Amino acid sequence: MQLERALSEISEIHAQVLRSFVFRGYRALPMALTGLLALAAAALEPTLVGEAGAAAHASYWVGTCLIAVGLVGGDLCFLLATGRTGPLRRTLPVLLQFAPVLLAGALLHLCLIGRAPELLPGLWGMVYGLGLFCLRPHLPRATGWVGLGFLAGGAALIAAAGPTPSPWGMGLLFGLGQAAFAVTLHVGIERRRP
Repeated sequence: MQLERALSEISEIHAQVLRSFVFRGYRALPMALTGLLALAAAALEPTLVGEAGAAAHASYWVGTCLIAVGLVGGDLCFLLATGRTGPLRRTLPVLLQFAPVLLAGALLHLCLIGRAPELLPGLWGMVYGLGLFCLRPHLPRATGWVGLGFLAGGAALIAAAGPTPSPWGMGLLFGLGQAAFAVTLHVGIERRRP
């Protein structure tokens, strides 16, 4: 009986420690670079995609997203390899909290690319905003405001969706949003690091 109680208390303490863990796996520079990537992609889309329609627009942004994930993922792998994120046992649960966001974005693409591709940019923004809310306990408090900005921006993109989406809707949402996230990480974590 006492052993079960002790194990329960240890489990509760462990959960509390995980909730108070500040995740250092996301850094301002890679997030700022993904914001610049989004703005560059918006500027280049008319040349690279032209007037090919909403499905081509969505596929173009999937490619851009994969490059951004590669940038952030590569930096995260470097931080994990050098031990700068903290122990893997505390880092992995935080990373796994964001995995459903990536899965949801991919499933939305698969489900809507042939039916309503013009809605995808807004839905991706909203799903990403929800992902930031999921990570909020392990990141600076202002991350919630950034997540709210993605939710509002995604809703605005859905409301303004037309047969040929503007590249600047997606570019500005993710460009400015990732810049705000970079500032939040810099001020809330990197500048405060001892």
